[in-house]
Amino acid sequence: MTQDHVQMKAQQASEWAQQGGRAVGQEVQKTWLAASLGQKMVLAGGAAGFVSFFLPWQSMAILWARAQGSGFSIARMGYTAYWMYPLMMAGVVFLAWLRLHSSPGQQARASAWTLTVGTGWTFYWIIGVLLRGDSALLWGGGISLLSCITVWIGSVKMLSAAVRAMEGRTE
Repeated sequence: MTQDHVQMKAQQASEWAQQGGRAVGQEVQKTWLAASLGQKMVLAGGAAGFVSFFLPWQSMAILWARAQGSGFSIARMGYTAYWMYPLMMAGVVFLAWLRLHSSPGQQARASAWTLTVGTGWTFYWIIGVLLRGDSALLWGGGISLLSCITVWIGSVKMLSAAVRAMEGRTE
């Protein structure tokens, strides 16, 4: 009797998980379809940047050997400033999502903050990764740089669209 009860509960939990997954998928699809090109660029750039944080970023010279690591492993080695990357990525994704659900004035503010964080992320990336003389860029680092640029361009597009909307123009 208890095995049947456990099996019934497991089946019920599985059905709830499937329903929840479908609901989340539908909400993501609705959000994506409602987003402008700039918002899509920011959302995609932030997501790609977050994923790239766990991919091989740098090959560093350490004495006579070379070591390579992801942003995550480099941050765990004691370069705590690298933890800013996932925080900034989450921040720009949140701001892009917030912009979808706000008035034109709030959209301009959210777009300006997205641009500010995206610009900071790009310059932080350049200073933290490219200007290190003892390292070589790997493919995860390249994806991260592309995500920075995508977020920056998407932020500019979002801000210009918000300003046009506040002025009453559409294009």
